Amino acid sequence: MTFILTQLFHYREMLKSLVQRDLRARYKGSVLGILWTFLNPLLQLAVYSVVFKFIMKVQVPGYDYSVYLFVGLVPWMSFAAAILICNSAFVANANLLKKVYFPRVVLPISIVTSNLVNMLFAFAIVLVVAWFSGAAITWNYLYLPLVVLIQTLLMLGIGLIVASLYVFFRDLEHLLSIFLMIWMYLSPVVYAPDFIQNGWYNVFKLNPLFPIIGSYRDIILYAHSPEPVGLLYAAAFSVAALTIGFAVYDALQRRFAEEL
Repeated sequence: MTFILTQLFHYREMLKSLVQRDLRARYKGSVLGILWTFLNPLLQLAVYSVVFKFIMKVQVPGYDYSVYLFVGLVPWMSFAAAILICNSAFVANANLLKKVYFPRVVLPISIVTSNLVNMLFAFAIVLVVAWFSGAAITWNYLYLPLVVLIQTLLMLGIGLIVASLYVFFRDLEHLLSIFLMIWMYLSPVVYAPDFIQNGWYNVFKLNPLFPIIGSYRDIILYAHSPEPVGLLYAAAFSVAALTIGFAVYDALQRRFAEEL
């Protein structure tokens, strides 16, 4: 991993260029352009709000359901998008990989970084909505960079795994969509943890996104610090996922040229 990090430092300008390329390509030819960064979560918020708030009558303690949903939906959308796009990171850039030498790991890292940038833009709208709903600005906001870092490590670790495996197992693309749909409902995105039956609560807490999404809501909506044990677990899980991701990438990348 140390060798890979050294390579990344030497190719940092390329990483920067790839992130800029990903951000430009995402909205190329679009009339609204970067405004879709804000419109996408707002449109999804509207759909989920109609289904869960007005049809299923879901309520959460202390806040309007739409505000509660919005704070959890934005990080989830960033996470899911990063994993889905990382899946084809190497395959979609096969021609580039064959023509130019550079550390291949730059590709999934650029995808995760561009999704992180989009999430931070969208969070500007989240914060405005939360403040208008009565949320307080407190010193607990200092925890936000830590939570974002933990989520980023998790995205990168899983992104490296799926990107490396997809080179050899193209069926992974179809399985991944189903997997992410299941993962969403195992995470407290559209519901509060209080809805989970006691017997299942400890099982759901094994999901690293459980404390991550909960931490965003603790900081932004409830004005208190994240639950330390849960956040420490998420951090440990994310570091482990990143370590495994680099190991899988390092073991498989030597055979990429044969498969691409």
